[in-house]
Amino acid sequence: MTRTNMRRLPGQVCVTGCGRKVHARGYCHSCYKQHAPRKPCKSPGCSGRHHAQGLCARCYEAARARADIGVVRPVGRSAADRFAERVTPGYESCQLWTGPLDINGCASFTPSGGRAWRAHRWAYAVRHGAEPRDSDGRAIPLDHHCRVRHCTNPDHLEPVSHRTNSHRGRVAAGARPITENDTKWFFTALAAWCAGADNFPTSVVTVED
Repeated sequence: MTRTNMRRLPGQVCVTGCGRKVHARGYCHSCYKQHAPRKPCKSPGCSGRHHAQGLCARCYEAARARADIGVVRPVGRSAADRFAERVTPGYESCQLWTGPLDINGCASFTPSGGRAWRAHRWAYAVRHGAEPRDSDGRAIPLDHHCRVRHCTNPDHLEPVSHRTNSHRGRVAAGARPITENDTKWFFTALAAWCAGADNFPTSVVTVED
């Protein structure tokens, strides 16, 4: 069977004749695990099937146990070490996240326990001992003075109200005029823009003669 024929089509049933709907490569979910072709383990002398990182399940777990960094993330590394690997110096004093970003340009980080954090909020919590919350326990927004959303420098972050956060965003977008209250963060953001950040639209930073 060719790869083209194994693609999932509406109403298609498993090629083994079990009668169940196709899950992947022409097989249902149960048959896929048993019959679908899989890459062999790349470990010399091993005939197991691929599980992760090019290894079968047995070799993969062995690599984890010996903390083979060439194959898999070593067991027992601190969250701070993992976080530091994903951060690099950027515009002015920005500390830029180099990992994946969401559709809004923000970064996520999972330190431990399965809870995912916004990367900049985790950095702020580490610096100050806790993330900012109001008297009702609700999270307080952290505004980026530099207007660079994937910056994780706690010095560029300020706990503000939702209204203030929205106002500053609209000023940076050119939808509101800058006021005296905006000068502190605006010049921090402007310095980042001068250093190469794409944090302002052209209409905000263009100087007319």
